[in-house]
Amino acid sequence: MVDVLLFGGGWFVSCIMIYYVILYFVRRYAIDKLLLVFAFSAIIVIAVYVYSVKTGNYLNGTAELEQAKWITGNTYFKWVYYFLFMLMGVMFGVSKKQWNYKLLSDFIKLCICVLLFYVPLFLGERIEIVSKFQIISLIPLFGVVFYIYKIMIS
Repeated sequence: MVDVLLFGGGWFVSCIMIYYVILYFVRRYAIDKLLLVFAFSAIIVIAVYVYSVKTGNYLNGTAELEQAKWITGNTYFKWVYYFLFMLMGVMFGVSKKQWNYKLLSDFIKLCICVLLFYVPLFLGERIEIVSKFQIISLIPLFGVVFYIYKIMIS
């Protein structure tokens, strides 16, 4: 709490505050086009990722970061792709869909998604070619968020 009061909570709080500004415009002008906004945002994330991998500019201000850790390391790239997860939360919030709850099944799927998220990151630290494709680990991370959401609202 002291850090939040004295220093604004660090990079994560700053990141969330920027997202809320962007979400204001999404809500005002595109609330009925959330899937399109999500797709456009995902294209931006992929473009930034490809640019970063090709140029070696990992959005951290230095060239010393290991490529294998840049998606989860101390970089600004997180600021780009975390928006997709916030937008996913908005999509859940405005959705009128009724979810089919199967607690044990959803928990098993959550565990599988967690495993699938960490495997590319683990292998990326050991196999250079795998590190270039670590953005794929975001797909199971969407599953992690989805199944946590389903389990929490059940």
